[in-house]
Amino acid sequence: MEYLLVKIKSSIRKIIIAKIVCIVYKDGQNTFHMTNGGRIFYCSSLKKLENQLPDSFIRIDRNVVINIKCVSEIHRNNKKVTLNNDETFDVSRRNKPLLLKAFNKYLEDLNNEVD
Repeated sequence: MEYLLVKIKSSIRKIIIAKIVCIVYKDGQNTFHMTNGGRIFYCSSLKKLENQLPDSFIRIDRNVVINIKCVSEIHRNNKKVTLNNDETFDVSRRNKPLLLKAFNKYLEDLNNEVD
């Protein structure tokens, strides 16, 4: 699936998955941070959204799911990740190995495309 259909108020909105940098859950609401700097607010469980996203999205803590393709830096010592939009998030101890594995796989896939 190349997009998500989400119901916002009385309309249905199509969100292009490739343009999502991350999704942050706070106060009962998800915020989609988009590549163009925009934000889309949506009420749903983060788990439900996570199940609809491709493998390039990974949960880094209880309230944040990131697009691995938008990672610009992983800070290994202090367990943080910085995204292309210059936002930095903490990575939970439990999810750090999953993030590193997913990022390494993404880099490997990129290298295979170039060859």
